Amino acid sequence: MISTGSELQEVGEPPSQGKIYNSNMFLFSALIENLGIKTIPIGIAPDNITKIATHIKTALKKADLVIIYGGVSSGDYDLGKLACRYTTTEQPVN
Repeated sequence: MISTGSELQEVGEPPSQGKIYNSNMFLFSALIENLGIKTIPIGIAPDNITKIATHIKTALKKADLVIIYGGVSSGDYDLGKLACRYTTTEQPVN
């Protein structure tokens, strides 16, 4: 599981201005694990296609399924979708 968003910080870290806690990781992990599926938190990827793609590559080495959540939109500004393309093609996405 990969959380995306430059505004996120890990739960337990001292509060930072302009940041919010990555509380959805706990919600999604609990829901999925309730189905009997093990989750592997990969961490927070900032709003950057290359960094999200790096997290995806790490996740693919550890898991059979990768869940990416966060972001602002679908369409042209869906960085998770663009990072997936970048990860599979090894070419930068414009």
